[in-house]
Amino acid sequence: MDKTDQLPLSFFPAPVPTLDSFVVGSNFEAFNIVKELSEGRGPQIVYLFGESGTGKTHLLTTLEKPGPTVPVFDSEKKIFVVDDVQDLSEEELAALFELANQVRAHSGTHLIVAGDKSPSALRSRGMRVDVTSRLGWGTVVELAPLSEEEKQQVFINRAHSKGLELSPEVMQWMSAYLPRDMRTLSRLLEELDAYSLSKNRRLTIPLIKEWLAKTHQSF
Repeated sequence: MDKTDQLPLSFFPAPVPTLDSFVVGSNFEAFNIVKELSEGRGPQIVYLFGESGTGKTHLLTTLEKPGPTVPVFDSEKKIFVVDDVQDLSEEELAALFELANQVRAHSGTHLIVAGDKSPSALRSRGMRVDVTSRLGWGTVVELAPLSEEEKQQVFINRAHSKGLELSPEVMQWMSAYLPRDMRTLSRLLEELDAYSLSKNRRLTIPLIKEWLAKTHQSF
């Protein structure tokens, strides 16, 4: 591929997730809980679960960007976040167990964790019972997938934040031929944005097809 075909994605900073940019859909409970936590209120322990692309990481990041490891309890901090609990190692699960105990013992601190399945489903998969019981100590909320219309609105909002204008024809084509999960769509938007800028062309169906051919993407 010609080096002018695509600029590095690191050149284009990803928009910072905010509560204002979160498309709530039917996930009012999760949204309201995170809003309370952002104001220093709400449950001490919260567990959000749902399939990929339902907005769990977005909500967590509005409070604090999840780190690569389970944070260590610090009495100076008020909120701790842990994402993708289903991917944690045994050592990390032990750290989460200790963190949950510490948070529960210190009034005014909060722990919010996200995963792909309910605590009982994680337990059925073989996750430590003491950890899954801690996840169920507080408020447990399942996030529902966005409707197709809501996904389109998220995509349009993110495109507009980058200065991209998507015609109805482009949106219709992308809905018909590209994946519909939000993580993949977000990644594609980043790459298409970079490609259209490198070519100094608007985002059109021919441009998308050209990029797909050059990057050997197939869906």
